[in-house]
Amino acid sequence: MKAVEKNVLSPATTVRKISLMKHEEKIPDVVALRSADIEEIVSLREEVLIRGTTYPNKYFDGDTDPNTRHYGAFINGRCVCCATLMHKDIDGVPGWQLRGMATDPTLQGKGIGSQLLKLIEDSARAENPKGVLWCNAQLPAARFYEKHGWRPESEEFVIDGVGPHRRMAKRLGNLPHA
Repeated sequence: MKAVEKNVLSPATTVRKISLMKHEEKIPDVVALRSADIEEIVSLREEVLIRGTTYPNKYFDGDTDPNTRHYGAFINGRCVCCATLMHKDIDGVPGWQLRGMATDPTLQGKGIGSQLLKLIEDSARAENPKGVLWCNAQLPAARFYEKHGWRPESEEFVIDGVGPHRRMAKRLGNLPHA
């Protein structure tokens, strides 16, 4: 199954709707991609990323900062994919750190995460076309980001209680990679 973008709404609303497709056959679930409140996404974050680790909290430092943005993909009102974007410069360049990107395991590989990431990139680019998006990706997720034009910016490192990661980044404008 792949997600197919449909009925793109005004960029000001930061909402997009996609339909899940399987071999040209439409599946009835419509996925709404939009800005979200932390309380709408934190359960999925906890279920997919936190449970089974020794990370102490489902909330991240900065989750309630007024400049932090949360995004979700929703099917029938249920969050099935989420991510958080925090203003954090990287190497002296204005940037945003992507944190807590998670997709319901039963829906991984269907394009929902790709579409949510595209919405987030478009939103950040609209605000600052010369900025940088970056994240500390768990190693299994690094290929997902590379597929979307992100590049490795570090060697592998370990976040205690969570596991191996690699810093990934994507320049939104014409800035050269370091």
